[in-house]
Amino acid sequence: MSSVVHVVSKQDVSKHSTFSLDNKFPKLLESSVRVQTKIVSLTSNNLTYAKLGDYLKWWGTYPVPECSPSPYNNRDNFGIVPAWGYAEVIESTIEKIKPGVELWGFWPTSSHPVDLKLVEAEPKGHWIEVSQQRSELMSLYNRYIEVTSLNDDEKAWNAALCVWECGYLINRYTFPDDNKTSPIHPLGVGLPWSSDDADLTSSVVVSLSASSKTARSFAWQLKRNRNLDANGPLGLLQVSSNPEKSSDDHPTNLHSEFVSYKDITSEETIKWITKFQPKRVVIFDFGSPPSVVDDLKRSLKSWSSDLNVLVVGVASQGDVQFNTSGVRDKVIERQGAAHFKSVHESLKRCLNEKGMGELELVWGQGVQGANGIEGSWDMLCNGRLDAKKAYVFKL
Repeated sequence: MSSVVHVVSKQDVSKHSTFSLDNKFPKLLESSVRVQTKIVSLTSNNLTYAKLGDYLKWWGTYPVPECSPSPYNNRDNFGIVPAWGYAEVIESTIEKIKPGVELWGFWPTSSHPVDLKLVEAEPKGHWIEVSQQRSELMSLYNRYIEVTSLNDDEKAWNAALCVWECGYLINRYTFPDDNKTSPIHPLGVGLPWSSDDADLTSSVVVSLSASSKTARSFAWQLKRNRNLDANGPLGLLQVSSNPEKSSDDHPTNLHSEFVSYKDITSEETIKWITKFQPKRVVIFDFGSPPSVVDDLKRSLKSWSSDLNVLVVGVASQGDVQFNTSGVRDKVIERQGAAHFKSVHESLKRCLNEKGMGELELVWGQGVQGANGIEGSWDMLCNGRLDAKKAYVFKL
């Protein structure tokens, strides 16, 4: 029996290929499981991280198998893109994890089985990958969770909305939605982040790349999961290539507007922002085109040179960078298992409210071909993945 591996060039991620490998493996090590990817999703984040792969130690997650054919066995030149989703345990030397168990986590976009070295964590059913090759990877990508009682559609939405936790953490902890939570610096490390830094009460928020799944989740948090009267913001400007007013039809007290990038510095847009007389404008950049941020900052400063403008880089550079893994680590220190329950409940509520707008689930099949990982990677690199669709694959 053979499996299929998808590799991309580390020097030019638009160059990629697939090949087959025989499923012949050495004896499984102690405290390990052998797993095979079953369901994963591709999003724009996969492309962003691939371009930063060496810096983030991302390529070390699943190195190309040594038995791969030349030239793909050169790990300096080729890597396997990881993605969020589900895998099945096919062999195990861990007593508490039996073959057939499904795990949620970060998987290769290939059907070739891989080995994980796991130690038990809290809460029950959580495991941490501790192999040397993954030691420099952010903790977010080394946590695996046992899964029960989910149908394929539920798994697909969880995989497609893997970025959900980012918006939740920004809203709940970095810019807290209540007055009792001590704010956490966007990087999550022990850097100063005061209540004034985290205060949105006199701010207008601008969301760039608003049609992305991360930005959609953040917008829902602001509109539907926040005490706006007490904690702001005053308004939300959502900016994208193709503004989707139809996704803004849920009851909310938050004043919001949708504009395109070409209109972001127009007189009408600046008037909309400044009509709230904000003391600060907080720009969350979820992956905007070049120069958008600088152009907007110049336009805002022309209205008032004293206006405080803060850029939070989520999928791009900013005045401060947001790191989901770092903030999550701090939250787990505080909340423990309760954090995972809260995130799940907020996602479930959002889906019940259709809070992600007109997002459509699209199933792909396998690794190779136009309908598989291979074809969608082409579309992703060429900017042709539809922002209104969530692409999920059965491998």
